[in-house]
Amino acid sequence: MRLRSVLLALALLSTATACGGDSGVDKKTSCDQMKAAINAIGTVQAEENGAGAENFLKVYSDAATKIRKTANDSADANVKSTGLQVADALDELAKAQTSTDPIGGPEVLEASGELATAAGSFAKHCGPVD
Repeated sequence: MRLRSVLLALALLSTATACGGDSGVDKKTSCDQMKAAINAIGTVQAEENGAGAENFLKVYSDAATKIRKTANDSADANVKSTGLQVADALDELAKAQTSTDPIGGPEVLEASGELATAAGSFAKHCGPVD
């Protein structure tokens, strides 16, 4: 159930449409680095499948840390804001998944909703994740 909620949120991220905008080098580099961190979640998650809640927490936490650093280093205010929103949503999802029963609960649904909202903002400012 946990994996499904995360994959759903990431699917929303990858299918959201980009809304254009100025694509300066700093913005593109920042977006590309954050997209790489997001894509790494699925790869690591597949490798860690069945390894336990602690590993899921580490996967999300590591991605959130990378995204947060990239966002803070971005020269584009919108990219910084959306990156921090994604990082915070990943942290919340990790906390919710490790603090609830194995089939999920309201905390996981709320955290997944926050990630979906962040995904829409990310797609608007950085484009969809491939």
